[in-house]
Amino acid sequence: MQAYLREKKYGISIESSYISPNLINSIKKTLKENNIQVIEPIMPAQIVFSKKIKLNENITPIPEEYKSSGVYRVYFDGEIIYIGSSDCDGNIKGKRAGMWSRRYDFKSTLLERQEHEAPKRYQCAASEVKKVFYNNDRFPETDLYRIEHDFFPCHPDLARELEFDIQQKYYDKNNKLPILNIVSEFVGGAKNIGNNVLRFIENT
Repeated sequence: MQAYLREKKYGISIESSYISPNLINSIKKTLKENNIQVIEPIMPAQIVFSKKIKLNENITPIPEEYKSSGVYRVYFDGEIIYIGSSDCDGNIKGKRAGMWSRRYDFKSTLLERQEHEAPKRYQCAASEVKKVFYNNDRFPETDLYRIEHDFFPCHPDLARELEFDIQQKYYDKNNKLPILNIVSEFVGGAKNIGNNVLRFIENT
């Protein structure tokens, strides 16, 4: 096992699974004594999402909790159409801006004017908006207000687990997943929800 001590970006890079509990506790103690916040993957007792933010809304500066790793939901005309997550934390130097970057990617894909022919492992949720709601026509930029995001920041090691848990609860309540989580060749955990083989529904 190796540990990289770096002057920039990530600082010390080391996987805790290779360290004994005693050494981990010693490292935590030393960090705290030097006023370095230690954030551990503790499952939250309650999930409270942020306010909804319209896709045409610009926020400056971007709040740190939106740049964090975490779970986010996408709405179209007030209805949840996608539940996703990001395990990148933009509050760590060198990392993308977490959930906010996913929001930015969603918007960029919506406004693309050229269709890419390159094969994908799975359909991008944003590209499916055009297919489901706009009959494969171009997405009009004037409709950005119809799409909203909300966010729940969490430890990066918990993001995927919470994403799948929230998807499962949505399924239990509605007997289906959000429309953009039902895509062909989906590689995330949603493909196992409801014991169904999920396929994108044509001509929805």
